[in-house]
Order: sequence, then structure tokens, then C-alpha cells
Amino acid sequence: MTEDAFVAGRKAHLINKLRVVKESLARDLPRDHAIWKTRILIPMIKAAIDRIKNGTYGRCMACDEPIEKRRLILRPEVICCATCQTEFEGNLRSSASA
Repeated sequence: MTEDAFVAGRKAHLINKLRVVKESLARDLPRDHAIWKTRILIPMIKAAIDRIKNGTYGRCMACDEPIEKRRLILRPEVICCATCQTEFEGNLRSSASA
């Protein structure tokens, strides 16, 4: 599969995921789920679609290295490679325990 085809597939998936998430808000969700979807997930999906449009999709926002395709398949809205995400989460845990 070419890189263009891969990105086109991720864009279609993101657009569908955005639709599904928005539709799920019409259901009676627990308040914390609705807040998470509205404030975090929907903006992340929209930002990923914007990154596709401007040609930066699939690059880590922390180190500018390519994000692993497997990671993009599992979570197409991610902004960091696994290495940077792990480092970020480690820093959060350190800050929380301090």
C-alpha cells in the first residue's frame, strides 16, 4: 500500500469516527464520557484531519519522526510516536508522585 493510500484510508476512518462519536453524544452517556468526547476526543480527531490536509499527519509532534503505521491504525488521532508518548507519560507519573 502506498503512503498516499494509507493516509487516504486513515482520513476516511477519521471522518467516520468523528461522525460516530458525535452521534454517540445524542445517547444518554455518563457525564464524564460526554465531557471527554466533547473536550478531548472530537478536537483530537478534527486536528488529525487538519494534519492530513496540511501534510503533517503521521509525524510525531514532539520529535518530528514518523509515527509507526501500526500505531496510526490503532489510534489514528495520535500526535506522538510511542517513544515520545511513553516519555510524556513517565514525566506525568513523576510529577504526580512528587
